[in-house]
Formats: sequence, C-alpha cells, structure tokens
Amino acid sequence: MVINSSFKNYVNSLIKGDEVPSEIKKGELISVYYILEVLKEKEKRKEHILAPYVEEIKKVLPNVEHIYYKMHNPIYMILEDNEKRNIVLKYLKNGKTIGTFLDKETEDFILHNQNLFREIALYGIINKYGDSFKINTVSNAFELKVFKDFIGWVKISNSPLIKGNFNLTWDTNFTLDSKFKTNIFGDLGMNGFDTDIIGLKNVFSNTNDLLDFYKHLYVYNHDLPKYLEEEYRRIRTK
Repeated sequence: MVINSSFKNYVNSLIKGDEVPSEIKKGELISVYYILEVLKEKEKRKEHILAPYVEEIKKVLPNVEHIYYKMHNPIYMILEDNEKRNIVLKYLKNGKTIGTFLDKETEDFILHNQNLFREIALYGIINKYGDSFKINTVSNAFELKVFKDFIGWVKISNSPLIKGNFNLTWDTNFTLDSKFKTNIFGDLGMNGFDTDIIGLKNVFSNTNDLLDFYKHLYVYNHDLPKYLEEEYRRIRTK
C-alpha cells in the first residue's frame, strides 16, 4: 500500500501544529509526548526502587540487570540478564512464586526466597506496572496504546485518510527487537516503525519531526487511567 498525499499532508500538518479535536469535550488536553515522559519517569523510579532487589538476586544470578512486569493476578515478573535471556516468574494469588528456571541452583533460590519475590510482585501490582490501556487521541485518527510498563504504540485508529498498518513504537529501555526496519533514537528512548505503507517512514525525516508529532497529538486527561493521570500530576508539580 502506498501512502496517499492527503494523509502525508495531514501528518506534516501535525508535525507543525496541534491536532484538532473531532468534538468538544470537557477536560484538560495532555500531549502524548508528555505522557511518554511520564511513562519514562515511572520506569526510572521502578528501576531505582528495585535496584536493591536486583542486587540480592545478582548474588545467585550475576547477569540479571532488569525486572519488568507482564501482567498481574497472576503477575509475570521477567528477570532479564545482560545477555537478553529471560527467566519468567509467575506470582500466584496464594503468594507463591513459580516459574521457568535456568538451573537447579536458580530454582532453589526462588523457592527459598519467596518473601523477596512477593515484595517485588506486590510493588508491581500496587503501582500498576503490569497494566495496559488504550485511548484515542482528540482527533480520533490515532490511538495511544501502552501494553506494558515501558513499551507502547501510537497507531492509526479510525482515520478515513488511510487504510493500512501503521505503528510507531517506543521503548525507553532500548529492547525493541530486529523486526523493526527503522529505528530512531531520541530523548524518549528508541522508536521503531511497523508499517506496510510505502513512503510513510519518509514523512518523519528526523528525530525532531517524530518528537514534534508526539508533542502535537493530544488526549483528554479524563480518558487516562486514574493511576497515570495521578502520575502526570505528581511529575508536573515537582
């Protein structure tokens, strides 16, 4: 599918100016760019809080660098080491942690340190790190979707100007895989394109164009999940 001139002109207009709401609704408009900043700050705080837990785990698994959450009730905690290998731990409602382990020593460590992993799991549950959400931007042409704690999409939603697949994916921890043919590095992390529309990637000629696009997309604050709206207020009032 080839990009048409109407959509190209529409995207270019958003790079230069604000998205126009499709209807008048009550509520504050919040830029998608600032939502990405909130998510990035939230992830940085998680890394800081979990650092002591990572150090404890390193005593047995010295290569572990990150802990992230896939979902909750039950919650999946994924320990990612610096070789990008994952150890998936499933935290059950009864407070037990089970999972797939690399070796017997790791399995024994998990079984004998249930309180450690319970604290890690509860931190993720309380702070909604495993939650996902999606909301349309104010024009209803794009959709913001966060599908885990620090990776998300901005994609075509209901735009009548285009038919095809278009995702802009950001990842503040730079773990995007190789399926993305185009990667852009910026102050929000790494962004990847996933599209079957020929010529669409060329609309964003540089990182600044992409950031301006994010800055001029808006959502209504009332459409945000409560925990993210509270996070936005907290960071904005620092």
